[in-house]
Amino acid sequence: MTVTVSACLIIDTSASMSPWVANTLIDSKAFVSYALPGDAIGVVNYDVNANNCYAPNGQMAVVDATLSQIAAATQAISTLTFNGNCTNIGGGIQAGYNLLTASSVAPKATVLLTDGQQNCGTSPINVPPSFPVYACGMGSYVDAAQLQQVATRTNGLYYGVAYPVNMMQIYNQIRSSQPRIQSVLNYLTAMTPTQQSLLLPAAISTPDLQQVGVVWSDPSFVYSSNPSPTGNQLYIVLYQPDGQISPITPNRSGPGYVIFDVGNPMNGTWNVYVQYAGTSNSLSVTTGVFEFTPAGVSEALLTLETPEFVKAGSPLTLNAHLVHDDGEPITVTSMAARVMAPMISVKNALIKYADDLKALSPVLDEPAHEQDTPERRLALLHRLYLPTHDILPYRRFEAPLATTGDATRQLQLTDTQQSGSYNLVVHATGYSQKSGLAVQRTQLVSVPVIDG
Repeated sequence: MTVTVSACLIIDTSASMSPWVANTLIDSKAFVSYALPGDAIGVVNYDVNANNCYAPNGQMAVVDATLSQIAAATQAISTLTFNGNCTNIGGGIQAGYNLLTASSVAPKATVLLTDGQQNCGTSPINVPPSFPVYACGMGSYVDAAQLQQVATRTNGLYYGVAYPVNMMQIYNQIRSSQPRIQSVLNYLTAMTPTQQSLLLPAAISTPDLQQVGVVWSDPSFVYSSNPSPTGNQLYIVLYQPDGQISPITPNRSGPGYVIFDVGNPMNGTWNVYVQYAGTSNSLSVTTGVFEFTPAGVSEALLTLETPEFVKAGSPLTLNAHLVHDDGEPITVTSMAARVMAPMISVKNALIKYADDLKALSPVLDEPAHEQDTPERRLALLHRLYLPTHDILPYRRFEAPLATTGDATRQLQLTDTQQSGSYNLVVHATGYSQKSGLAVQRTQLVSVPVIDG
């Protein structure tokens, strides 16, 4: 039996969120759709004030077997408008805390989205830390230092999101923060006319439930059970370890996402297969696979150790451990990291593009408060140049982890000259002597690199 949780999603609906709206709506609906019967869900949105976007009778909704609460929550998210005049992050957190305090389902946590900086209402630092805040800071204008502080003081975590298409990977990581839920796969890629299919392996070992989420960036594309998809169709199936197509079909879906629940799945390597019929446009697809370990069964854990922050120019060291929850090591067969690091810091971009920034008209997308700062102009300039040119680019590369122990590996990044959020996705495979089964785990961590 899985462990239930109360999770309140807190969404920034200020006007500056305009570049993030499409992905915020798709990914937020997919995230709440992961909820299982017995979980409690709620959604708050905030700008000038905080509002209960989805909280029936002012309370968290406990999901039942009909999953009707998920349908209601996703419908409520669909109605959000992003035109608020300021960003009241503290008000949003407090509204989420109010819902969680009254919830009878534990443990409890909030998931906070924002692209900006607190500029009205109560500072989030002044809100008593009642429950963990998993904070997602999006884009170049976000106050990463403040969100990191909020996450640390509430025993939550901070994640930096460079581009809208990266958001679902953060949601997937947060999903695996629940008790007895392990992330097997958390993979983002672009499907194109030259890469029209994906086959992603996921080694599953002794769970009572497997959950698979496939989320894509264009809601005009739709899920299909047609093995020869056409037009705007996406064919998505699960291959069982015996090589047969699973009869399980998605039991939750919406524009841009499908969720599969597989009860008592076979042990072994499953494969998620996605086929794309597009002929011209690129489609970003994020695939998450989770296994739910029954109570009383030893969990296989991938844990990452990183510093809370690193000063620009100093090495960033990550230590990864693949072990059982009783400390018994797992034989590692492979471990590597996919790194996403800024190529230019905001500080250096302000210097490089100073003349362009002066030529821009004042940026007043939240007119209740003065927002015409160089940093805000830089965020606007970034949007104006996209998608033809990225003035705040990130480099992406894969890096193997060096062996430092039987179940421990280490990565050291020495090129950290540019400040910003460095995201590392570590993917590990191994073999458990205890269960006699293959083990696969994925974890994502954000490490802020700050100017000295």
